[in-house]
Amino acid sequence: MKQFFKILILLSLLLGLGSACWKTKNTGIPSDMILTAFGGNAQKLYVGGFSGLYLSQDLGDHWTDLSRFTNDSYRVNDILVRQNEVLLATTNGIFYSSNGGNQFQASNQGIATLIPSDPTTIVDVRQLAISGNRVYAATFTGLYCSDQFGRSWYSCTPLPRGGNGIDVVPAEGVTISADGSVWAGMQQNGLYQSVDQGRTWTVRNEGVVPRNLVPTRLKSCGQYLYYSDQGKVFFRESNLSGAWRAYPLVENSISIDMTCDQNAVWFGLHSTDRNLSGPTWTDVFKGGLTGGALESIDSGFKGQIGALFLLGNQLYVAGSKGIQVTDAN
Repeated sequence: MKQFFKILILLSLLLGLGSACWKTKNTGIPSDMILTAFGGNAQKLYVGGFSGLYLSQDLGDHWTDLSRFTNDSYRVNDILVRQNEVLLATTNGIFYSSNGGNQFQASNQGIATLIPSDPTTIVDVRQLAISGNRVYAATFTGLYCSDQFGRSWYSCTPLPRGGNGIDVVPAEGVTISADGSVWAGMQQNGLYQSVDQGRTWTVRNEGVVPRNLVPTRLKSCGQYLYYSDQGKVFFRESNLSGAWRAYPLVENSISIDMTCDQNAVWFGLHSTDRNLSGPTWTDVFKGGLTGGALESIDSGFKGQIGALFLLGNQLYVAGSKGIQVTDAN
């Protein structure tokens, strides 16, 4: 009998440890906030969402509201930080701060508007990337470059003119590979590589069919590149060995966001089945850089996923339930 109770106590401890894998870090963030993007580092960590921006200087234990620049109609898509300067990619253009986010100003000079004759039709900016002193912005009116950390922009898009009445081809994603090349994902035209900082471009659609291609959220991890296309994930070696290959996700799932280091990839997945309240399941998975079996790092994650961010050995996940953190290993 004593042995039986020892087993029960051990099981209870194990279950208790399992349920504590995800730690909520929402102090200072409203309970109804939906979060969609991370940026920064251990000293200054930023998270943005549908109605604001927040800063933590203690690894997420406490958050300060920096939302004065925006309103409920904006969504933060990406955050880029360089020392005390901050760039926000939003659904209503780019915002720049020179003082860590205490004040922001719109910074869209040089970026074409949706309607050229109407300066109020600011474009959706999808993703940001930086290489040296040059910043790249993937927007609905193409890819843009800035040599002043976003204070002014000029076009460096692979495809300046589109068809079907579209003046420009939307850029859906941008990233920098390990060798310093710039990679851009262009709507319906596929993937492009530039080895001269965006001056000239080469099509890199090996292994994929570009028709209706929507290559979003490009990522670079060691020698590999990744992109999402309508929830599916593809990867290739950045040295152009081979071709793009499909990353085997969990059956009947789509990828909402991903992050990675030199050894592994983490995916935030939703089921393709939906009910009135959203996907029927949401989970975070870890896999190898080139595929293999995906491992659920913990099925206790709550809410829908908006963004993933790796900070040291801690995985931060933002979404409809604020911020939850777990051991990435």
